[in-house]
Amino acid sequence: MQNSPNENPPVDTGSIVQEIYREEYIPVQQIQRREEDAVFIDENPQIVLEKLMKLKDCHYKERLAFTKRLGELLTWIGDSAIENLNTIIQQILEDADEIKKNFIAQLEQICVLLKTKQNSQELIKQHVVKALQELLKSNNFDIKEQAGNSISVVAKELNERDRGNLILTQVIQMAHDDNNDENVMIAVKLFGQLAADFGPELSESFIALEILSKGDDAKQPIRKEAVLQLANIAKVLSKDFIKHRLIPFFSKKTEERTWQTRKACLDIIVKLAEQTDTENFDLITGRLLALLDDQNKWVKQHAYKQLGKYISIITRSENINDKLLEFYLKMNDSDIRELGIDNEIVIECALYFPAVLQVYTDKKWPQLSKLFMKLINHKDKVYIDNISLRVKKPLACSIHVLAKLLGPQLAYSELLKVLEQLLQDPNDEIKHGAVENLGLFFDAIEESKRASLIDILLIIQKDQKKWRIRELIAKQISHLAQVFDVETVFSIILPVSTKLCNDNVYAVRKAAAKQIFELYDKFSKSQNELYFSVLKQNILGFANSNMFNQRQSFVIMCEKLMRYEQFQVDFLEAFINLGQDPIKNVRISVAKVLQKHLFKPKSSVNDGLFREQTSIQTLWNLLIKDNIVLNSLNNKKYPFTIQQKVQQTQLTQSQIKLQQSEQQNIVQQQQQNLNDEEQQKVNASVSEQNQVIQNQELMILEEQNEKTNHIEQNEEQVKQEDEITQTIDKTEQITKENNYEENLQNQIQLESELNEEKQEVENQQEQEQQQIEQNEVVDNSQNLKENEEKEIEQE
Repeated sequence: MQNSPNENPPVDTGSIVQEIYREEYIPVQQIQRREEDAVFIDENPQIVLEKLMKLKDCHYKERLAFTKRLGELLTWIGDSAIENLNTIIQQILEDADEIKKNFIAQLEQICVLLKTKQNSQELIKQHVVKALQELLKSNNFDIKEQAGNSISVVAKELNERDRGNLILTQVIQMAHDDNNDENVMIAVKLFGQLAADFGPELSESFIALEILSKGDDAKQPIRKEAVLQLANIAKVLSKDFIKHRLIPFFSKKTEERTWQTRKACLDIIVKLAEQTDTENFDLITGRLLALLDDQNKWVKQHAYKQLGKYISIITRSENINDKLLEFYLKMNDSDIRELGIDNEIVIECALYFPAVLQVYTDKKWPQLSKLFMKLINHKDKVYIDNISLRVKKPLACSIHVLAKLLGPQLAYSELLKVLEQLLQDPNDEIKHGAVENLGLFFDAIEESKRASLIDILLIIQKDQKKWRIRELIAKQISHLAQVFDVETVFSIILPVSTKLCNDNVYAVRKAAAKQIFELYDKFSKSQNELYFSVLKQNILGFANSNMFNQRQSFVIMCEKLMRYEQFQVDFLEAFINLGQDPIKNVRISVAKVLQKHLFKPKSSVNDGLFREQTSIQTLWNLLIKDNIVLNSLNNKKYPFTIQQKVQQTQLTQSQIKLQQSEQQNIVQQQQQNLNDEEQQKVNASVSEQNQVIQNQELMILEEQNEKTNHIEQNEEQVKQEDEITQTIDKTEQITKENNYEENLQNQIQLESELNEEKQEVENQQEQEQQQIEQNEVVDNSQNLKENEEKEIEQE
């Protein structure tokens, strides 16, 4: 029977298993080869040091492994490694380029190690700076560039004199190396990176002049690198130098014939504009407007990509140029979009839209609103990296900012429909961005019109498949309670909050339960006793529920409800009863809330109101006796230790000793004051008192022994619990490590089972064939016998 076209074809499970096995199976030989190629570092630091001393004699992979971890190994070995560091580094400098690159990456960690030693600057100069000087002479451009980046970091650890003698001298030599353009480019880059370390005086008198001179070099890559360093040196130059030397040079470079240099000017135009005054800012704005109309496609594209960021840094009203807005409004036009790849210009336009609106204010909203609606309705002609998501998501995440900038009336009339559209978007990331700050959007709307927006909240929280959206709403319950009036909070927010506290997902229940205190605070301050009593009954309903997750939600609510003194009257009894709940998750939640309440440092007056209460202390002592509860607590964040109990017992022991000494002093004084006639009686009484004191000491010693034994038992319990947790962690780690092996064994077992089944089928076929052949032999023999008998009869 043939399958219809609409039906799924039959699946051959055996072939699928074999295909999975072929894809996932790793031959044993390959595993053995990996083990042979692996590098194992010895646990003995002396042996590791000997390896490092003879690193050149090791094979390549071993040298590479030791170099990648050189900083860590030197720290581990200690002072003996520092003494032999020069020998180790010299071997690396003579090794392959890849090992040198990994060595440069370790220099910062080595510097940190050397800073902890005496004569740290001398050690850094002797080992690190000397090595970088050698690496800057390499023929590999990547190594020289990486060494240059590292030397700009190391320079901060040197004094001004050493920076000049050891670093600046070599950089100047590289800058004037006419036979090697790579050296010149790296030197120009180092001039820009080191300008802040050399200070404004040296930067103006020498470094800036060197960069400006290299900006007029005959070779385009050198000119481009000089332009890229203008923003770095501008940080340390005076305003006069920037105005008369730097800005004219920059303007000249924006008109240069080669488009690569003009594009480099756009790379630094925003940073340069941030460091200039009003007059220079206007000059830079003029150059940006010229580059937005550039004849070269790549320059024009890059200018549009920088436009939104450039407008966002405008902080003074005198710098606002309406021509910048005219170009910005064109960023979604088809001819401009086609300049970029994958709609990069449109994405930049959407990303900086709130900043542009902030600069030009709501007065320019009539022009900006058209561009805004085009961006909101953006659709991809071709699905490439989901461009629509990258355009809409920034707007969805910032719609509350737009509402605040436009004001209550425009926000209600212009953005409400947009919000509803974003909440219905099929893409969850866009929907999440709109929901995340929903409370702030409601806050920006006029108060008289907020009640009409509550339907949005009711609709979006109904989708049971979107638990992350429900979690975002739950986190905003506190803010929503502040935004709406008491009646709306009671009729809408309270039912939604109660539902979220009973959600199927724990993250939603937890987020909602933590926000209930805001409803409690709002209703307690209102004059409506009915609302307040209904809320308390709802909260107690969670405490008395037959479902453990509702009781757990009540415990989480109590974390912040315990800041109110009324908690003792309303909820304390229910909270204490749940400390003995049969479900361990509820008890663990009670212990965590108590731990924060008892041991979290106070940040306000209402924190830890019930710390001294006997019922709370008794409940805590009862809970920590449960090993399951004790192991679940975070002792690092909110530490509680048994050492405190030990200190208390030691304190009581010292007090008892003090009392004993006082009693003995009293007895001695009595002995001195008595007459000789009463001496015998006194001696008898003294002996009796001594006997009493000895009995007291014995009792005290017994109590001390009992307490110490109890403390030791507690310590042993803690040690056992630590051992249990360590074994659990080890077993979890072992199981994780063995998952792959188990999967591999399962795959091999599947294949072996398939092979066994196949072998059994073949054996059965062979047995049947043998049986047939035997039957044929028997039949033939019988026929022969019959023929022979017939012949005998005939004869």
